[in-house]
Order: sequence, then structure tokens, then C-alpha cells
Amino acid sequence: PTATKVDLPSTHGISSYLHKSFVRFIDQLKAELWSAATGCISTTTDLWSVGQTKATFLGITTHWIMVDEEALNWTLCMKVIAF
Repeated sequence: PTATKVDLPSTHGISSYLHKSFVRFIDQLKAELWSAATGCISTTTDLWSVGQTKATFLGITTHWIMVDEEALNWTLCMKVIAF
């Protein structure tokens, strides 16, 4: 089948959708981290590229400690924010 211009989303529409999705993701992540983390949150990044394809990647990870005071338990938590 042949797609017409009407069938395809505009670049503005795609950009707007991606931005709104990212903002929602960040808001959800903040809420999750604030409810789980009892102290500091550490963020780590890693940047690398593949020589043959010239592709570049960025990984962003957060780490925090969740404390269960009743069980006297500490849990090291981690979440990949972006890749």
C-alpha cells in the first residue's frame, strides 16, 4: 500500500509526543525515587561508541538504598534511566 502525507505523523507531532512521553517518564521516576529512597540518590553515566557503525550510546543509571527499619534490612536498588 502507498502511504500519503496525511497517513504519516508530522515531525512536530513526533517531537511533541516524544517530549511529553519523556516528561511523564521523568515525573514517574521522581515519584518512585522519592517514595523508595530514604537518603541520597547517586547517578552514574557511561558513554561509548562502536567504531564500525559510528553508533554512540549513553547509559544513565541511578542507585539508592531502601531501608526497611522494621526488618533492619538495607537493599541497594538500581534503575536504568536511559540507554
